[in-house]
Parts: sequence; structure tokens; C-alpha cells
Amino acid sequence: MAIGSIIYLIKVKKQPFFFPSTRRRGWLRCRPLHSYHLLVVCFMFFEAIHLMALIYESYPTIAAAEVGNIAKNVIGNASAIFYAVSIVCSTPSVTLNENYELSIENKGPNARLVDIIGIILSLLPMITGFLIAFLTGHFAEIDNIQMANLFFRLNYLFEIVWQISYLTTLAYLYYKLMIVIKYYVKILEGRRGTSEITDENQLKKAKKCTKNVS
Repeated sequence: MAIGSIIYLIKVKKQPFFFPSTRRRGWLRCRPLHSYHLLVVCFMFFEAIHLMALIYESYPTIAAAEVGNIAKNVIGNASAIFYAVSIVCSTPSVTLNENYELSIENKGPNARLVDIIGIILSLLPMITGFLIAFLTGHFAEIDNIQMANLFFRLNYLFEIVWQISYLTTLAYLYYKLMIVIKYYVKILEGRRGTSEITDENQLKKAKKCTKNVS
């Protein structure tokens, strides 16, 4: 279904997977809705591979089974970074001009810095998660249950810290984006009944964005 949604967005709604290239956007400029579906695809794909490997007993070692078991979470966490970066790309750097209208600031977030941070944060859960999972399986194979349990708990501790940090950051980015969109809606509504022409379709799209960031 997620793959179908991506195809629908690109082919039917004519929304490219990436935002147009600008000075304020770097390499990681996926659209939010596309990034979300990509996250789902990655998670379900590796979950399916893991289940098939269990059914057909394809894992050669316990360490490989541990890595396969954690793969869906690790890859899901890595791809989730692109969703957060997509919200950063969707949020313009704005200020109020002399007429109390939103205007684009010349200075925005450093696009290359956002890219570098995004790449590092996407690699972090993969390197850490796979390493801990491998060590868990390795110590289980040599019957060192104490160390295996230690790394098993460490893996879930890392997952909890990662999820809390990610959700907190995502909530902040989403809140910042909603402030810009809602203020823009307020400006468009304030222009109704004045000499300035307000595009009703533009107003509807802006209101829709407060519920569905795509």
C-alpha cells in the first residue's frame, strides 16, 4: 500500500519525490508525505525478509538472526531521519516586513549542514543497532548469557533514547512549520473583503496543509 501511495503521489498527483532544488535545500529534500511512505516501505520490507528467513530457517547463526530481527527497526529509524529533514525543507525562513506580512529571509538554515547532520543521524542507528545486535547474538552463541542479556538490554535502551529524542525533535519541527502555515492562513483570511485579491484555492490549500503536510 505504501508503494502504491508513492506511485500515486508521483504519477497521479504529479508531486515529485524531491522538492525543487534551491539554495536553501540540499541533497536531502524529500517531500514529507513521500518520506513517510518510504519509512513504511523500508520497515515492512525488512520485516518480511526477517519472517521469511525464520520460516525457512535461513539464518546461519544466532548473530545473523539477531541482526535480521533488529533490521526493520534500525532501517526504519534511519529512514525516519529523511522525514524530519523533509519538514525542515518545508519550513521557510520567514520574518515580518514593514506591512506585517510574511517575507522570506535571505539567511536560512545551512543546507549542507542539514544534509551532513541528516546523513550522520541516519547512519548512527544502523551502525549502533547492528553492532549491538551482532554482539548479542555472538555472546549467545558462545553461551555467555550474561553478556548477551547485557547487550540485549542495551539495544532496547538505545531504542528508547532514540525514539524519545526523535519524537521530541519532530514535534518541535512540526510545531514550527504549523506556526508559519497558520499565520499565512490568517493573512489570507484577513485579505477577504479588501481590495486585495485572495485566491480561494490558495487559501484552501493552506488550510489543508495544517492537517496534511505533503
